[in-house]
Amino acid sequence: MSTGTFVDRLCKEDDESVSKTIYSEYWHSMALSGLYLRLDTPKWRMLSLLQLLLMMSFITFLIGCAIVTCIQTAHKPMIMFQYMHYMILTVLIVISIITSIFNRPKIARMHRAIANGLSHYDENTEQHRKKMLKRKSKYKKILFVLLAFYFINVPIYLAFVAPVLDEYSSSANRTETYRDTDLAINLPVPFWLPFSTDSLLMPTIGYGMELILACIIVGQVAAADFVLLTAGITITMELELLIISLSRLPKRALAMHEERHGPERSRQMDVKRIREDKDLAKCYADCLKQNVQHHQRIIQMFDDYYNFFFILLFVVIMTGTIFIAISGSLIMFAEGGLALRVMSVGFCFAEISNIFFNCWCAEQIFNASEQLLLALYSTNWRMLTKDSARTVLIMMTRATQPLTFNCLGLVVINFETFSNVMNSAYSYFNLLNAFGGQD
Repeated sequence: MSTGTFVDRLCKEDDESVSKTIYSEYWHSMALSGLYLRLDTPKWRMLSLLQLLLMMSFITFLIGCAIVTCIQTAHKPMIMFQYMHYMILTVLIVISIITSIFNRPKIARMHRAIANGLSHYDENTEQHRKKMLKRKSKYKKILFVLLAFYFINVPIYLAFVAPVLDEYSSSANRTETYRDTDLAINLPVPFWLPFSTDSLLMPTIGYGMELILACIIVGQVAAADFVLLTAGITITMELELLIISLSRLPKRALAMHEERHGPERSRQMDVKRIREDKDLAKCYADCLKQNVQHHQRIIQMFDDYYNFFFILLFVVIMTGTIFIAISGSLIMFAEGGLALRVMSVGFCFAEISNIFFNCWCAEQIFNASEQLLLALYSTNWRMLTKDSARTVLIMMTRATQPLTFNCLGLVVINFETFSNVMNSAYSYFNLLNAFGGQD
């Protein structure tokens, strides 16, 4: 299969509404992070391919350096584990880029749904959507402030604060910690590189590489979290709108009847006598059909959302426990100097925040899907014809399976998972603390 055919298959769901939505929601972050490269013209395909090759080559090179660094710090287990943390974060970048490339059609479908909506109800029902969009905007602002804080402060810390902290806390401590290694200890984060950093130029190159990697990691996490939030809140919002539309079924049926048969006849209608009026029963059935179609589209969007994120979330949750514990231990023991301790505080907070955020997004969708089942149970069955009752039963059957992030059948992501992660991290922290105390 030729490259052109492969790229065309990846772009089969692309259109102008998708591109505009991605730009309006995330600006250029999706393209810069490699999660949604611009492939709309031959020129952009060439530039995007070049960007992808440079990013993957740079990241692969640093993963190799991280592996050597882990080997050379094996005599300091906790420091080695922190370097493993850096390495796994870098590997996650590769996984997320590859996942996004092969799931590009799913990303496009999700953002087309965000752009166009999954339903179009009567005006009174759609009024509720405006309130939900304001809430979505509020959540995105909070996330933007948090991620902007990290994006601005991480490079500043690496470039200026870390060297000052190490100088203040005595460079002898750092030298002693990394004495039996070939790591470049004059970098913000001591790291093995295949060249010496003793000259004036080489430390600058090393600094630059660490800064670029930090920006790539933070930028990638920011872009992925924004997609997770935007698509997740959209699914939650659509479920809530579906619940509202079900509660307004009689009013929607009357509004549809008025639109089809005129206001005079509709004013004489009693919705409680729906079984006795074929026209009103038809309107009621058509309103239910709208709900069924809406529910199916929500499920389809969730499937795309799940297939894009489940591998990334699985790795984040499974590795988060041990790395929170290691960061906590490094904060306590302060091996490698004050700069590493401060960096461990940042990593610990970032890891906890990210896991909480992932669990929160999954929990919102799960709760909304459970509320949908309750709304279907609350339907006034006495008003339904046989066909309408059958339609509601079909929806109820599907709604008994909540929209859940069940990663590889091993981890269900929700607040209970977050609690388990924190409990396990505390247990590992106590174990490492006892191990450190014996040393």
